[in-house]
Amino acid sequence: MAATGAETCEGGYMQIIARKVGTDEAALRFLISMFAGYPLAIFLRDNLHDTSATTKHLFISAVGLAISYFNYGMDTKYLLFCSLVNYIVLTLAGGTGASVIFSFVFNVGYLLVSYAIYASNDYDMNWTTPQCILTLRMISVAYDLYDGHTPVEKLSPEQKSLCFKEPPGPLEMVSYSFFFGYLLTGPQCPLRQYRDYMDGNLLDNESGKPSDTLQPAMKILGIGMIYFLVEILIVPSFTASYLLTEEFAQSSFLYKLFYISLFGRFTINKYVTFWLISEGVCILSGIAYTGKDKAGKAKFTSCSGIKPLAFETALSVRDMVATFNISTNTWLARYVYKRLKFLGNRYVSQIVSLMFLAAWHGLHIGYYNNFILEFFIVMFDVQATELFTKVPVLNKLSQHRLLALVKLLVLKFLMLLFMGYPLVSFVLLRWSKIHAVYKEVYYIGHIFFLLLWPILSFGVIMPRFKAHRRKSKENARGKSGFVIPCTCRNPSQVNTMRGQEDAKTK
Repeated sequence: MAATGAETCEGGYMQIIARKVGTDEAALRFLISMFAGYPLAIFLRDNLHDTSATTKHLFISAVGLAISYFNYGMDTKYLLFCSLVNYIVLTLAGGTGASVIFSFVFNVGYLLVSYAIYASNDYDMNWTTPQCILTLRMISVAYDLYDGHTPVEKLSPEQKSLCFKEPPGPLEMVSYSFFFGYLLTGPQCPLRQYRDYMDGNLLDNESGKPSDTLQPAMKILGIGMIYFLVEILIVPSFTASYLLTEEFAQSSFLYKLFYISLFGRFTINKYVTFWLISEGVCILSGIAYTGKDKAGKAKFTSCSGIKPLAFETALSVRDMVATFNISTNTWLARYVYKRLKFLGNRYVSQIVSLMFLAAWHGLHIGYYNNFILEFFIVMFDVQATELFTKVPVLNKLSQHRLLALVKLLVLKFLMLLFMGYPLVSFVLLRWSKIHAVYKEVYYIGHIFFLLLWPILSFGVIMPRFKAHRRKSKENARGKSGFVIPCTCRNPSQVNTMRGQEDAKTK
């Protein structure tokens, strides 16, 4: 195996510092790289704004490769190799259907082989982390270039806004691949947007000066630091290892469910932290600019990974998913789900998309179990919401004022539990560990979401609900048949007119 950044660092000073602050060396290097993005973004914004795109590409390429080497040492060559292979393919065959197919197969295959060789039985902080981000970026370039060579009338408005005709050059491709704002954790940034940024077109003013990005960037960073403090102070109390202890096994059933719900919530805290820090870097650099709102205030939202307030106040899994990992979900919808429209079945498209997402994360069975459960949980969430909204008795019960607080607490707990239950497998990865936890709660989530609810929903509830709704529509149509289209509202006038109509008929 190639040497890592840790092995190439003389004296092991990073390892010493990591031990003193209570973390491992890979995590420390990762954090340093994330925060280093802020002074780099300021330098890029203030000192290179008026320079050529080539100068910016050189700076970004050099900095990105250095950051990658600092974290992954000579393993950086695998990232660079992937980027250059994609450049060659797009140069030779870019804009063709064959280039899209090759890009998809090569990039996904390259990632999966990397996982097979380098992955361990735990979460890995090695070069495959930025590689999985790069995989999506390279596939999107092939797709957008293909759309640029497709007749305009066949493109959606979104595709029209992202497509382009000229393939990237070698320096541009490396720069785009290694931009420090999204290199390590994302978000995804379309090449067309990246080009606009390099050309100095993403500005909130007409004078050509760099955008005033300090305040919005610091706001996002401030929120990220709150999550960072939670990661340091609270998250260590909710570890995956505790799920495998005898103490957890001997706990009550309700306590186990409560712990799993909190475990899931705090498990994703580190992802939220990194997304917010990365978003702050992108905002500060100016690449996140998306225009102005109705009040004329500049918006920097194109690199958002999460909407913190909406995420924290979500009361359903569907609402939580809509505000979480926004960049990846947008990419998945844009380049997988919507491209499967020809299948003619949205459920099949959703399942294929989620299986792609599982493979993108890795080869462990825990990822696939997580996303299969997520699919059925979201389906339950949508159907249950529809029932409580459209069935009068249930709707009246859910809107009762005296039950408002109870409803709030129950929905929040259920949302956390529905989120935490699949994440057990997402974190533990291996089935032997996953089974050890799920058996302690009697596989309650699998039994309900994969077995009981589909039977009740598609076999009993939904058919009766649809029949009731159909009967209601028929009754409404039947009643409307007795109404004569006139402006009178007096029953005697209506009856008189009906009598006249009957006489005419006779």
